[in-house]
Amino acid sequence: MSSEQVRILVRLKPEIEFYTVLATKVPAGYLPLHIRDHGEFYASPEMLKTIKQRDEYVHPEFPPEVREIFRRFERVFDQVYPRTVEEWEDGFRYDRRPWGEIAIWEWWADTVERFTTHLTGTDSATHEKRKDVASLVLLLSRTPADNLDAIRKGRATVDGLRTLSSGRIREIAKWMFADERARGKNARREGLRKLIQGEELPGPNRVPIDALFDESGTGCNRDADFDPTDLINSADVILGVSREDGHEFLMYGKEVLARIARTGMEESANVLRVEMDQETDDLERLAGLITMLKGRHDYGGI
Repeated sequence: MSSEQVRILVRLKPEIEFYTVLATKVPAGYLPLHIRDHGEFYASPEMLKTIKQRDEYVHPEFPPEVREIFRRFERVFDQVYPRTVEEWEDGFRYDRRPWGEIAIWEWWADTVERFTTHLTGTDSATHEKRKDVASLVLLLSRTPADNLDAIRKGRATVDGLRTLSSGRIREIAKWMFADERARGKNARREGLRKLIQGEELPGPNRVPIDALFDESGTGCNRDADFDPTDLINSADVILGVSREDGHEFLMYGKEVLARIARTGMEESANVLRVEMDQETDDLERLAGLITMLKGRHDYGGI
């Protein structure tokens, strides 16, 4: 873990340039970013402003419910990434789909709060403990999978955090990356999207299955005009459509349909139809994607 290296953004003009440092040496306040064609790196607050100034806002001011989340970030990350509510909001308003990143920061905030709520003192020793927990959470978030697994199993530790024992580090890592955290993060993402973008489907209501996946056939298609994750998340009912004969079958939404049948009352539901070839592995791929994002699928034949 101590030898893991990350990139720091040095300049944007005339050419974008980085230098490499140990992950534990990323300066306080630097933010992890991703730019298409340049991958992941860290940037200073000043450099971040320069990046943002090149573009116009994508979103208007966020609703009060989202600003309350930023108030939480202001409090939780004050020692490792000090930002005002306005600065948090300003940064996210440039993002095309900010709900995903906000949900990730909420996941990090959950972890920090869970392991610092008992630290109520105002002395320097208590502040250092709180700072070490927050620093660890941000460090774990950029740790490669192999190193992370080694930390969770006690085969590796993290340097530079004086107030955290190896056992405590393992405990935090296990909680942070438990399966239920991933499911909670995904549910939050959709809740935030609805607050910012609206209740409707964020894309077409009928798509071929290949539009959801990348060229490998397993990962989400990042080149689509819509976000496949958001599209699946927002669908209350998902129907598979056989390309052979147009037959439709339920992939997700059994509870919604059962409730409508039971009450006899109409409901406003987002319905997504996915065209597929049932003679291939299309059905298994879609069922796997739905399960990953929603926790289950409702197709009875798998």
